[in-house]
Amino acid sequence: MAQELEKEKVEVKKENVFRPVETPLYKKIKKYIPDIIEWTREGVTQKDIANALQINPSTLYDFKLKYPEFEEAFVTGNDLLFDDIEASLYKSARWSQVKETWYDSDGEISKQFVKEIPPNQRSIEYALNNRRPNTWRADTKNIDLSINEVLKEKLSNLTVQDISAIANLNIDEVLNENNENEESVERNNIDE
Repeated sequence: MAQELEKEKVEVKKENVFRPVETPLYKKIKKYIPDIIEWTREGVTQKDIANALQINPSTLYDFKLKYPEFEEAFVTGNDLLFDDIEASLYKSARWSQVKETWYDSDGEISKQFVKEIPPNQRSIEYALNNRRPNTWRADTKNIDLSINEVLKEKLSNLTVQDISAIANLNIDEVLNENNENEESVERNNIDE
């Protein structure tokens, strides 16, 4: 019996957690919490959010201090915003391919090709400097050189026809010519 009374006291104490009384203005604003999360995720400033809610920025600040769920809306929105930014950073630091389709004036497909997009050098530097600082922070010039060397090597084999074909976006022709050029270089090396 004594244990049951103690359990009831503990349960009563949990229920008596301080919860601020909601003002009439806050009751009106509270329904916009999902919008606040989305606005914050989109990078809208707190001042602009206050304007959208038709309240003073100082009132917005007071609500954040007084009502935990209101503050949590801003925290959640910011977390989502930075998750999106991290995903974009990761994506831009990798090679990617984009399928492009061009149409003529009649609306017919004139060309379809896959375009290779190289990684963004600054994204690579940023990611490596911050994710593995002990390895990369002190010597970021090596990153620049290695990417530049790869690009120089790939571009050094291009002929005038290759560049012309790229300008005309005939990727298949470029690939075929590069393969033929490599085979002729190999044959020349064997003949020597």
